[in-house]
Amino acid sequence: MRIFWDSLVILTVLVWILKLAPGGYLSAERAAIFLVLLVFFTAAIRIRGSIGRLIRLIFRIGLPIASLASLCVTYTSGSEEAVRVFFGVLTVFIMLIGFYLMFRVAFSGKK
Repeated sequence: MRIFWDSLVILTVLVWILKLAPGGYLSAERAAIFLVLLVFFTAAIRIRGSIGRLIRLIFRIGLPIASLASLCVTYTSGSEEAVRVFFGVLTVFIMLIGFYLMFRVAFSGKK
């Protein structure tokens, strides 16, 4: 079952990188390096011990930040506009986390 979930992560990042490469946001060489590193780190997550936990933490924090950065870069043309989009998306994210916390408390069985 782990192979299935790992392959879904690889597929998701593959589609994301292949969307950036033809648009000129990422060179073909860098895309290839990122894909090889993706497979290496996805396999390294399964290592027992502190190294596996560290790589898992990097994935949990790094992938969302990288996807947000690529969203801002692909939807804007200038640097100050990218910052504006970043803070707009960050505001929506904070609102969604607030809704999540409200619904989680409302639907939890503990009263």
